[in-house]
Formats: sequence, structure tokens, C-alpha cells
Amino acid sequence: MAFWREARIWKKAKHPNIVPFFGAYCRGPNYFLVCKEAKNGKLRDYLKSKRQTVWQKLYEAALGLRFLHQRNIIHSDLKCNQILVGENGEAMLTDFGLSYISDESRPSGGVKGAVRWKAPECLRAKNPSEPTKEADVYSFGMCVIEAVTDRYPWGNLLDSAVMHHLQKETFLKQPPQFSEAQWVFVKSLCAFDPLRRLTMDAAVKEVKNFARQEKKKVGHETPFTFEPQPESELEDSDDSESD
Repeated sequence: MAFWREARIWKKAKHPNIVPFFGAYCRGPNYFLVCKEAKNGKLRDYLKSKRQTVWQKLYEAALGLRFLHQRNIIHSDLKCNQILVGENGEAMLTDFGLSYISDESRPSGGVKGAVRWKAPECLRAKNPSEPTKEADVYSFGMCVIEAVTDRYPWGNLLDSAVMHHLQKETFLKQPPQFSEAQWVFVKSLCAFDPLRRLTMDAAVKEVKNFARQEKKKVGHETPFTFEPQPESELEDSDDSESD
């Protein structure tokens, strides 16, 4: 049963950057997972008034994901609303409903989870890949884009259009909120070839560096103001289309 699988996996995931799990309750038709309240809510909501901590929070989330991967746990549904913020400002991963331990049986039944955060190989029409650590890394890259821009990856494009662009290996253009080095990092998380993506060990080191740079800038620049950007921000490509 998916409920007990989630409870069992969450119980194993004890880390400062994972929402603490207290237990599970099942009686009749009622099923409950009990966890600690994340008093500062979802990451994107928290960052609206804490823009100077974006990379620090991403670093903390990366630590949580690295911990899962070190224990061969695949999250499989990572996006910013699965990253919560505790009362002390710590970013924590949550929601293990689609997660599994890599050496055990995986949840069955087609593509699950939000399309615009999914790795391209998991969205193929023929022989889609099962979720992997590399697919989690891609999803983390989408979370980086979402957190830094305060917008969903791929803007207002329909999921079908997102899948079309991924099939043609057309990626997003660099948003103005990213430096060149930061965007190179994102593309190394979201490489179309899963084997060319960073591991979470390497990703943690990169994000930590950006968090340090961010901290140095605090107090030396005017506060960041988010300005929505046009929706058509795909990389230039001869065969790219904007739907």
C-alpha cells in the first residue's frame, strides 16, 4: 500500500533538512501521516519577503536531497511546494508519496508527478525511464529556477507544450535573475543526458558557494525586487516553438 510505503520511507529520512515524521495512523477509512508543522510554510511564499536568502534555502534543500540519495531514496516528485520552511527558517523536504528506495520495488503505473519538474527521460512516450537519482537532480534544477525567478518553470506553457520542447531538447533561456555562473550550474543539473548531470554531492558544493556569495552581498546592494518576465523564454533553436 502506498500509504505505508510513504510512512516507512519517511521514517528512515531523519535529517535537519527533512520535515520530521512522528508516525502514521490507520483506522477504517481514515489514514493520517503525522509530522512537525513547518511554521513558515512553503518555500516560495517564504522567499517573497526573504529574497536575500534564496541560495541559502536552496543549499539547505540540497542537503536534504543529498541525504536521501546517500540512503538510496528517490524523492521522485520534487518541486518548490514540497520544500517547506520551519520556524527557525530551515528549508526542509517533504511529501514522500511517490518516493521509493532504489533497491526495492517502485510504484507502478505510468508518469506521476508534475510534468514541468520532471526529467525528460521520465516523460518519453516510448519506454519512459523510471525515476532515478539523476531525475531527482533535474527536478532540483527546476526548483532552483522556480525559487530564483519566483515563477513556475516554463511559465504559462501547457504541459503538452513543455513535453514537446523537452522531446526536441529545447531548454529555457537564461532568466535575468541568474548570473552566467549560476545558469551554467542550472544547466549542469538539467542536462538532457542523465549521465552528464551533477551528483548531489557536487551540487551541494556549488549551491554552498552561491549561498556564500549571496551572504556577502547582503547589506551592499539595494533589496531585490521581483519583476515578472515575458513567458516566451526558450533557448534559441531552429526547431523550437512557442505554444
